[in-house]
Amino acid sequence: MSKALDLTLSIGKKLVGAYSRPNKFITWYTTPRNLSGGWLTAPWCAMFASFVLRSAGVKAGEYAYCPSWVAKFKADKRWGTTPKVGAVAFMDWNRDKEADHVGIVVKVANKIHVLEGNTTVGGAKNRVAVQVRPMSQIMGYGYPDYGSESPAKTHTVAKGDTLAKIAKANGTTWQKLYERNKGVIGSDPNKIRAGQVLTLP
Repeated sequence: MSKALDLTLSIGKKLVGAYSRPNKFITWYTTPRNLSGGWLTAPWCAMFASFVLRSAGVKAGEYAYCPSWVAKFKADKRWGTTPKVGAVAFMDWNRDKEADHVGIVVKVANKIHVLEGNTTVGGAKNRVAVQVRPMSQIMGYGYPDYGSESPAKTHTVAKGDTLAKIAKANGTTWQKLYERNKGVIGSDPNKIRAGQVLTLP
């Protein structure tokens, strides 16, 4: 995971809670643009997601209107339908092919876990929360540029090493270690040689 992505998730999760309107996400967006009136009580899901990304130093734009953000991701060729942690997930409640709501993906499983602002939890509105969404609710994903991934961790095989010994020392299993390094080790997982560089899972 890149440092920028890790920071984005860390900042976002710390903001979980209740927020009245106007709130710091709305004022962050409206103040430099001299926006007032209805803007101060406007839906703020896109402002929240923009705030989190910008706070982590990720340049993904600053938006208050979901369809405009979708258009930007598409124009930048950073749009798709594959869920990924860190992707900006756009929801289309009424299936009219126009985004109505947005959040940041924090977990991908059978359903998508999305960090959202301006969401409702247990009947309580104006929340920042992680919502679990079926994939059918999400029209697509924007993929911010989080920069390079962190370098992979490696282990140089020493005399007397075994896959089981290396795996145990690094909190994994020999099977996962072997699967990751078949190209280096060869067909027999019991035959590793001193000097081989193995990539850790």
